[in-house]
Amino acid sequence: FSWCGFQAEWPEGTLSCLREDAELEVNKAEWSWASSMLPNTRCLVKAVANASTTPEMDFSRSDDYMELNCPRDPVAFMTHLWGPKNDLNLLDCLPLPMSLKTHEQTELSQEDVRWMWNRSLNLHTAGYLSMAAFYDGCRNHSHAELANGLAKQAQAACLGTFPACDVMGFGLPSPPPALPAL
Repeated sequence: FSWCGFQAEWPEGTLSCLREDAELEVNKAEWSWASSMLPNTRCLVKAVANASTTPEMDFSRSDDYMELNCPRDPVAFMTHLWGPKNDLNLLDCLPLPMSLKTHEQTELSQEDVRWMWNRSLNLHTAGYLSMAAFYDGCRNHSHAELANGLAKQAQAACLGTFPACDVMGFGLPSPPPALPAL
């Protein structure tokens, strides 16, 4: 990493490390957040320099990827983390990027949104956490209607086929109950 430290206006207990065009965020979590984090799930990080222009993933080149443990419920985790600062609308349409610096939507085309949707489905199929389940319910974004439409089409195609829905994130079992406080 070229730099690690604490960023102004970020939640207390949040460490950020920068490397080229990538950022790793490490958070100190409270025990009360455990239900949003456990059991954790797998995330896949791909180096930006090696990013492909197609949503398909070539898992044979493992040196291009880094597998990390991620919170089971990213929305709940981010809500715990950001608390009152969550009024920035960062979670309104989680799968579509927003600038943390300017709090503005990243300019995207409809083709970009479809590309990210297909990448999400490919990650889910490979057993990684993806944004597929978060397209449903997008709001306050210029492409919210498209994002919701993609999710609705997938849900309609899944009716009656639980395994297919599970792969796309629409048939996942209920999360485990919250862990008791110690």
